[in-house]
Amino acid sequence: MTDAGASKLEARLGFDIPDHWDRRYAKNLDELSTPEYDVRVEEDVPVETRNGETIRVDVFRPDVDDESFPGLLAIAGYGKASQSVDIPPQPFESHIFDHTIEAGDIDFFVKRGYAFVIADPQGIGTSSGEWHGAYSKQEQEDGYDVIEWIADQEWCTGKVGMSGISYYGFMQLLVAGEQPPSLEAIMPIEACDDHYRHTYRGGVLVPFYFDLESTVTFNNPVPKSQLLYDEEELDAMVEKRLEDQQIKNNSYLVKVLTTRPPTAHPLFFDVLLHNYDGEYWREKSAVEKYEDIDVPVYLADPWATYGRYSDSVFTAFTDDDLDVPKKASVLESHADARFPYRKANEEMLRWYDHHLKGVDTGLFDEPPMKLFVQGTGDYRWEEEWPLERTEWTKLYLNRFGELDRSPERDADLPSDPLTHRPPTVTTDVPSLEYTTDPLTESVEVTGPLALHLHASVDSPDAYFLCKLFDVDPSGEERLVTQGQLKACFRTHREESEPYAPVYDFTEPDPVDPDEIYEYAVGFIRTSYVFKPGHKLRLRLQTMDPQPVGKSIKADHMGPIPNFEEIRYDVYRDADHPSHLLLPIVPESDDDAWVEPF
Repeated sequence: MTDAGASKLEARLGFDIPDHWDRRYAKNLDELSTPEYDVRVEEDVPVETRNGETIRVDVFRPDVDDESFPGLLAIAGYGKASQSVDIPPQPFESHIFDHTIEAGDIDFFVKRGYAFVIADPQGIGTSSGEWHGAYSKQEQEDGYDVIEWIADQEWCTGKVGMSGISYYGFMQLLVAGEQPPSLEAIMPIEACDDHYRHTYRGGVLVPFYFDLESTVTFNNPVPKSQLLYDEEELDAMVEKRLEDQQIKNNSYLVKVLTTRPPTAHPLFFDVLLHNYDGEYWREKSAVEKYEDIDVPVYLADPWATYGRYSDSVFTAFTDDDLDVPKKASVLESHADARFPYRKANEEMLRWYDHHLKGVDTGLFDEPPMKLFVQGTGDYRWEEEWPLERTEWTKLYLNRFGELDRSPERDADLPSDPLTHRPPTVTTDVPSLEYTTDPLTESVEVTGPLALHLHASVDSPDAYFLCKLFDVDPSGEERLVTQGQLKACFRTHREESEPYAPVYDFTEPDPVDPDEIYEYAVGFIRTSYVFKPGHKLRLRLQTMDPQPVGKSIKADHMGPIPNFEEIRYDVYRDADHPSHLLLPIVPESDDDAWVEPF
């Protein structure tokens, strides 16, 4: 296509052709839906659920009476009214930035011939019934019921997809597992498929949901725990959790557990009570429903460094239980995202025009996975994960804080000590660092990676927080990825690989303070190019507070810190070859890279 042809097509479509569309595969783009309709709005439309409650939905559809259109559903607990607030996408530093405006770009799709429905599930907003926490079985059934209601409306063709990221993305996978007959395809963005792994990262509680619940518009919350246990059982569980020093010394957590009824933080109350993996988490985890999903799935996400969203793109893509037509893309860095979220509009249009309007846009002519390779600014096609051409490379922790391809040859070297001091006495964050020499050539790290760490701790439990940085010639650091692990959950399951440890989080195994263990700490998967002159730096920390300029710091204390002094000893000698296992990818063929228009 010539430049003039591309410009003419862009004018017709109403957007610039994205750099990640490949001119070799994309086709029939002149048949994509174009902005030709005005938007009609119907608010607080009642929909009756299977259990007799009434939930409310806002309907946005083309302002015509003689046509029918495919439907898109967005359902979550953030309140439907906020999703249509008319503001341009805001960066993180904006004073009015709101990550919860996640349902999708209403005007973009309605003007292009879609009916867009945003639903408040039961117990949210003005909907009746009880809210049993995010991702509950009831919310999943609400999604099913609204999809079938949409399909039955005279303005709908009977074909429905779903929209939204994060909470809304979680719900796409879970609702699809309910198999609503009128659901044709989904495109979950920033969706985690394992709720325990998302909340207790490496078995370590992250207080993400403490602050998050302030943005959920529940009107009648009933914690799931109140449905699962009687009052006596619940009191016993609370008392047991309050014995944990990480809980009893943390005022934020104490106030959640000691409030009755527990309706101020109902979801976080459930989270605190269920610190081991089990049935509570399985109901809310899409990985348990993959074999039930029977519609095409497009797994998409930005690269993450702190969260674990992008990990689910790869776990779902490689899970044989999710046996449907599927694609995967990681399109950008999360730090570049703005909200209301608009980054995936064009790719969503290709996906849903294909599945809901019958326009073959070449999506399934492409290789199945598309990755933004950080550090290059370019996108690349891949066929599998991990990449078959990966050169698994060990970087050993050595004396003098060095990180090197050669291990120590001497045995019985003194350990590297690290002492954690509780946050009640210091704001210092102790750490150990290991750094490579400056690189002489570019090094691409793409895939799963893990730190195999030989260490002892003088406590029955502790946790390891590990970060990988890119250090430029001026000394400035950029966080590339990180991992963490609670020491009592070091046991691997059979499906573990050296580069991707899988843990048993169902039962702790207390640490013997006199023993040196090998801990395998899995990192968030990444794709990143370290440039010549740069260094790789591994940092081990004992806590990870984030700077914040407000009085409420629950979500900014990072993983819940220990309130006792703990000594760590890291061993890195011939008998204890601690190392970082990296997926080094050699230079890729030219035709593997996306050729933009």
